[in-house]
Amino acid sequence: MKFAHNNYFDKKFSSINQIRFYPYVGKNYNQNEKKILVLAHNIYCPIEKYESEQIRTASKTHFADALEEYTYDQGWWTKTFRNFIKGTLALKENFTRSSSDIVIKKVDSFIESISYTNYINDLVPSNNANNIAVNPHLIKLSSEINNEIYKILETSHIFCWGKNVFNYIINQENVNIVERTNLLTKSEIKKQGFEYAKILIDNQEIHLLKIFHPSMPKFGHKKEDTRKIIEWFMEK
Repeated sequence: MKFAHNNYFDKKFSSINQIRFYPYVGKNYNQNEKKILVLAHNIYCPIEKYESEQIRTASKTHFADALEEYTYDQGWWTKTFRNFIKGTLALKENFTRSSSDIVIKKVDSFIESISYTNYINDLVPSNNANNIAVNPHLIKLSSEINNEIYKILETSHIFCWGKNVFNYIINQENVNIVERTNLLTKSEIKKQGFEYAKILIDNQEIHLLKIFHPSMPKFGHKKEDTRKIIEWFMEK
């Protein structure tokens, strides 16, 4: 397994009440001054397959152990994660396991330095792939679980895939918004669907970047403005 998750945190994750899935944590995560968490939205599955999928994904590390697949497999189900990597690392061409050593090293180094999970900490039964309705109780539970994850990982920066993830975080009662900037209207680099916020959750300072969902063309994984915004964010 190329990207074996860093199990250093598993004992602490296991103490979180009702956690369903552990986040992936790269093997070099602890070595970074800036602790980056990438938050996708949810994992949906057809209603009729919900029970069988719960059995198939019973291990709490099921998705934490799948980062090599999501990074290098050339499938429709990996496109979103791979677009995020391309946009973040300014890779304008496709990359594969057979890419140059320089590209492979760049990709691997990034994956091994971050943490990654879905905001909704369970499977979401839905027969629609878009505009999925998430049960409010599951949103609340996931927020409580994620707040504990932030503490354990000492998260300093969060990439929020889409407005739902961003709004889940900033709308919590225990969140104090220190700064909030719409990057379309109030910054030198203007880009639709991108927004920045600095928040405090129980006195833990976290920088948030809302990005256009990487599955959407407007994320712009080949665009210079996407790269510039991400670089600007990482300097916070």
